[in-house]
Amino acid sequence: KHEDGEVVPHVYCIGDANGKMMLAHAASAQGISAIENICGREHVVNHDAIPAACFTHPEIAMVGPTEEQAIERAAKEGWTLGKSQGNFRANSKALAELEGNGIAKVLYNKDTGKVV
Repeated sequence: KHEDGEVVPHVYCIGDANGKMMLAHAASAQGISAIENICGREHVVNHDAIPAACFTHPEIAMVGPTEEQAIERAAKEGWTLGKSQGNFRANSKALAELEGNGIAKVLYNKDTGKVV
C-alpha cells in the first residue's frame, strides 16, 4: 500500500514485512494467496484460521481471536458469543504424561454454531 493506504496493483507482500502476523504459518498462507491472485484467482487469507504456538512449558497454542477480541466482534456484528471450556485433567493422555494442568477453550457464535 501507498503511505495513504491505497493498494498498489501487482505488488504483493507476505510474511513479517506486511505486519499482519509474524508467524511462519501466516507467511505460507499469504504466499499461497499471493500466487492465487497473481494467477487471476481471487483469494483472501483468513488470518483467524492461522495457528500459533509457543513451545514453552507449559505449551501454549491458539487459533483465532482472543476472547476479548471475540467479545468485541460479537458486540459489533450483533451475534451472541458462546464459550466451551474443558480441563486437561479430564484427558487420560494428559494424566498419563503427568500434564493434567491446563485448559482447552473454544469460542463460537451461538446463533450459527460456527467456531470463532
